[in-house]
Amino acid sequence: MIGSGALDAVPAAITRHGLGERLMLVCDDMTYVAAGQKLHMMLLRKHRVVPHSIGRRAHASMALVETIVGRANGITGMIAVGGGTVNDIVK
Repeated sequence: MIGSGALDAVPAAITRHGLGERLMLVCDDMTYVAAGQKLHMMLLRKHRVVPHSIGRRAHASMALVETIVGRANGITGMIAVGGGTVNDIVK
């Protein structure tokens, strides 16, 4: 989702796509401050949320994917907050 009001549309998209109750919010340090923290607080109203930051300047790698998968025990859905690298990892 991109554009004005995108954060407000996320809860409905979670329901529409059946992501479940326990979510992992994946972002980098900058996008967590810019949008992830607000989304995290919004989602806590109806979901259990596990935030995971990939750091400041991470590059997509299998090691990073494996780290996230290793923390995903019991996670029913993942949400990427940010651009290229974050989206590539969550895919």
